[in-house]
Amino acid sequence: MSTFRTKEEAVAAMQRWFWYVSGLEPPTVPGDVLLAFFDAVGFEVEQLSAGFQEALEEGVNRAAYSAFGLDFPEPATAQGQLVFSRATPAPQNYLIPTGTRAQAINGEFAETLVDVTLLAGETSVTAAARALNPGTIGNFPAQTVTLLVNSVPGVEAVSNPNAFTGGRDATAPEERQAAFQAYIRTLAKGTYGAIVEAALSANSGSNRLTDARVLDCMTSNSVPPGHVWLLCYRPGGVSLALRQAVEQAVEGDARAAGVFVHVITVQEVTIDLNLTLWGSDGAAVTRAQAIAGQFMAAMQNGEDFFADRLQSVILEADPTLYRALLTVTRYQDPPGGWINVPSGTLHVPIAGDRRAVLGTLNITFEYRGAQ
Repeated sequence: MSTFRTKEEAVAAMQRWFWYVSGLEPPTVPGDVLLAFFDAVGFEVEQLSAGFQEALEEGVNRAAYSAFGLDFPEPATAQGQLVFSRATPAPQNYLIPTGTRAQAINGEFAETLVDVTLLAGETSVTAAARALNPGTIGNFPAQTVTLLVNSVPGVEAVSNPNAFTGGRDATAPEERQAAFQAYIRTLAKGTYGAIVEAALSANSGSNRLTDARVLDCMTSNSVPPGHVWLLCYRPGGVSLALRQAVEQAVEGDARAAGVFVHVITVQEVTIDLNLTLWGSDGAAVTRAQAIAGQFMAAMQNGEDFFADRLQSVILEADPTLYRALLTVTRYQDPPGGWINVPSGTLHVPIAGDRRAVLGTLNITFEYRGAQ
């Protein structure tokens, strides 16, 4: 049952209590002093109960995640240094107390962590500082904390020569849910989800797979019974070290007894394209380049490339275009070299252990005014 109570619920409860204790009918006419008092108290009750409800839900979620060994980092506050300065040497010592604040150009604040003194004859002094609020919003770039909030005698300016670092945001609820769901999928050995999650969790240094796909005899006639093909992809290729890490992760965490998992690295098929656009806005060239990049980035392992599909996406996304003509000029399918294609080619077949990626995109724009 929810512990949250609205202002109206709190006011109704106080009116019932008042009636029970005093025997008098509670006020209901707007403007009545007692009713105004009830409203004010009810507002405070609503604020307090909302905060309690949020804290309770957060505590329950944290305890549940911890029970499964899923600990998410707490938000952290960025740290850095502030330099307080003046144009001419100080005629005397000036104290800059702990808690002196300055503002960054993004509207956030930083405050000093120690007392420092601008000594007579000096023009600047440096103090350890931190962002006022936790999170990445406090990772101020260098030279962006420039406004003194507190008036400090003898100090004319403030700056941060170096960036503030270490600020970290709290893990979003949807990220926690995704991590928990991924963990649950790993509990069952040999399932598609367990194998994929084990592969995606493997790393070699900072390198990880960006995509993994599982095939077995139920999804592909090429895979014999008792075998599983794990197709692994990373832009630019999967290194030997990363492949070995994937094999170890799958063997240790996800492979079911009697099942052989073959780790197959997906090779990229680079496709060069030629695009002619007719429209009323030359900036359509830039937009088309971005759309083509997004379309190709979304291609899946083993997915055939059809130029007319990308052509349709470009036309639908840009109302300034009247016509588009997209064709394949050539493609490279390793370990072979470049393959020149007949003029007007629209389709490039992609094998199951291959993935289409964008090579060169040549765009010609033909202006055509509004019709």
